[in-house]
Parts: sequence; structure tokens; C-alpha cells
Amino acid sequence: MNTRKFAGLIAAVLLITSNSYAADAGLVEGKKLYRRHCGQCNGGSMRFMDDVNLERFNSALKRGIGVMPPMGKALTESEIDALWQYVSTTLNGKA
Repeated sequence: MNTRKFAGLIAAVLLITSNSYAADAGLVEGKKLYRRHCGQCNGGSMRFMDDVNLERFNSALKRGIGVMPPMGKALTESEIDALWQYVSTTLNGKA
């Protein structure tokens, strides 16, 4: 195998690995945030979160809904993204 092909192969492996690591890190952070900010009311089973999409999730989280207070000022955008990653993955039975 020539040097160029080998370098390309190594770059591809590193890219795939780093994307997987970033996704895992987002899930870990999302789980921590969920436990800290959401778990007491929504529970570990994520009750009240049937049929949630990203738009509804962001709106409810940032503005509040029902008895849930708005969290838009308490969480950063990256924290909200991590929460969505965790919630959407867990709701789909992947976590």
C-alpha cells in the first residue's frame, strides 16, 4: 500500500472514531443534564415525552410547558443539544 492510500485510510479511521466519541460524549452529558434538570418530574422512563420532535422539545425546554418551568436561560445551546441527543436516543430505545 502506498503512503498516500495509507494516510487516507488513517484519516478516515480517525474521522469515524472522533465522530463516534463526540456522539458518546453528547449522550453522557445529556444524561447528566437530564438527571439534574428533568428526572425528578419526567422520571427515568421519560413519561410525558411521547411523540416529541426537536421543535416541540426546544420550545418546551426554552419556554416551559404546563407546570414545567422555562429552562432557556438556565441551559446553553450545547447543553440543550446534548439533552436532545440523550432524550431522542433514549426514546428510540438506543440508550
